[in-house]
Amino acid sequence: MSEAKEKLSDTIPTPSSTTSSTSTTGGGCGGIGFYGGILQFLIYLICLALLIDAHLSSEAFLSQLDTTMLEFDGIRAADQQELNRLNQVLYETDEKVSKYEVDIGRLSEAKVVLQKELDDVTADYQMKESEVQRLLVNRQKLEDGCRRNIKSLKEEISSVQMGWQQEVASMKMTQEKIISNMQGEIDRWQQKVASMQVTQEEIISNMQGEIDRWRQKVASMQLTQEEIMSNMQGEIDGSNKIIEAHNAQMEELEQERLRMLDDQLQLELRVQEQSIYLVNSTFGEGPHFVEFHVLFPPMEIFDNQEMSGLFIVEIAPINVMPHSVHVFLELIQSEFYVGKTFNLSFRHIVGLSTHADDELKLKGTTFREYNENFPHKMWTVGLMGKGPVSGPSFYVSVVDNTKNNHGDPCIGGIIHGFDTIEMMHSMPETDHKIDSPIMITSTRFVSLDEVKVLVSAE
Repeated sequence: MSEAKEKLSDTIPTPSSTTSSTSTTGGGCGGIGFYGGILQFLIYLICLALLIDAHLSSEAFLSQLDTTMLEFDGIRAADQQELNRLNQVLYETDEKVSKYEVDIGRLSEAKVVLQKELDDVTADYQMKESEVQRLLVNRQKLEDGCRRNIKSLKEEISSVQMGWQQEVASMKMTQEKIISNMQGEIDRWQQKVASMQVTQEEIISNMQGEIDRWRQKVASMQLTQEEIMSNMQGEIDGSNKIIEAHNAQMEELEQERLRMLDDQLQLELRVQEQSIYLVNSTFGEGPHFVEFHVLFPPMEIFDNQEMSGLFIVEIAPINVMPHSVHVFLELIQSEFYVGKTFNLSFRHIVGLSTHADDELKLKGTTFREYNENFPHKMWTVGLMGKGPVSGPSFYVSVVDNTKNNHGDPCIGGIIHGFDTIEMMHSMPETDHKIDSPIMITSTRFVSLDEVKVLVSAE
C-alpha cells in the first residue's frame, strides 16, 4: 500500500514544481501563470482527496481481507482436522480390510480343510456302507443256510418220526401176530391135550415155557423201541444245539447290524453339521432363493415360436434339510442345471432327469435325507433317487405328494412362476416323457428384496 502511495504521489505535480514550470515558460504572462497555479493547486487538492479516499478504501479492504483470511485459516484448519480424521478412518479401514482379508484366507483354508474332511467322511461312509451291504449279504446267506439246515433237520426229524411210527405200527402188528400165534399155539395145544390125553401138568409146563419165550421176545422188542426213542431224542437234541448255535450267530449279526446303523447315523449327523457350516460360510445364513429361466420349444399354442418363462424356488431352512440343501446350492452355484431339460411328466409331478457330471464331481447326496416336518406338499421341490443317493435330478409336485413321495429329500417350494410350472406340466408327453423338453437357460440366486418386489407385483 505504501508503494502505491509513493507511485501515485510521483505522478501528481506539486505546487512548487508547477510554479517553477510556469515561471520558466512565460515570464511575460503573469496573469495566466497565476490562474494556472490556482488550477494546478485545485487539481492537486482533488488528487489528494482521491488519494485519501483510496487510502481509506484500501484500509477497509485490507481489514476485510484480513478478516476473510482469518476465516479462511479457520476453515482450512477445520478442513485439515477433517482430513486428518478421514486419513485416520482410512487407515483404520485399511487395517480392517487387511484383517478381513486374513479372516477370509483363514475361512478359505478352513473351508478346504472341512471339504477334505467331508470327502474323507463321505469315503468312510461309503466304505462303511459297502461293509454293511457285505454283512447284510453274508447275513442273508447265513439266514438262507440256517433255513435250509433247519428245513433239512425238520425233514430228517419228520422222516425219523415217520420211521419210528412205522416201526411202532410194525411192532404192534408183530405183537398182534404173536398173540394170534400164541392163541393158535394154545388152540393146538388144547387140541393136543384133547387128542393125546396128556397130563394137565405137562401141558401147563409146556405152555408156561412157551409163554415165557414169547414174553422174552416181547421184552426184547420193547428194549429195541426204547433204543429207537433214545436215538431219536439224541438226534433232536443235536438239531436243537445246531439251531441254538445258528440263533446265537444271528443275534451277533443283528448286534453288528445295529452297531453299523448307529455308526451310519453318527456319520450322517457329522455330514449335516459340516453342511450347515459350509452353507452359512459360502451362501450366508439365508433365506436362500433360486431363480430358474426356461425356454419352451416352438409349438402351435405359441404360434410356432419359442416362449420363455421363469419360476423361483425358496430353499428349505438349512437346519431342516442341511445336507440336501448344501448339495443343491452347490449345483446351482456351478450352473450344473443350465442346458439341462425338464423331460418327465406324470400325473403328480413334472421333473428333470439327468446324470451327475463327473467333471464337476457332483453326484447327489451321500445319504437319503428326509424330515417328517418338511413333506412333499403341492408346489414343493424334491430330489429324485434310489437307494442312499438322491439327486441331482429333481421334480416339482403338482399335487400333494406327502404319501406318494415319502422318503425323498424335499429341498424347497415354488413361490413365484406357478403358471410356468402348470404350462410345463401340460406339455404333450408319451409314456411320461415330454415330447419337446423344456430347457433351463439360466439359474441365479436372488435376494429377499427382489423376491418381495416380484411377489408384490403379482
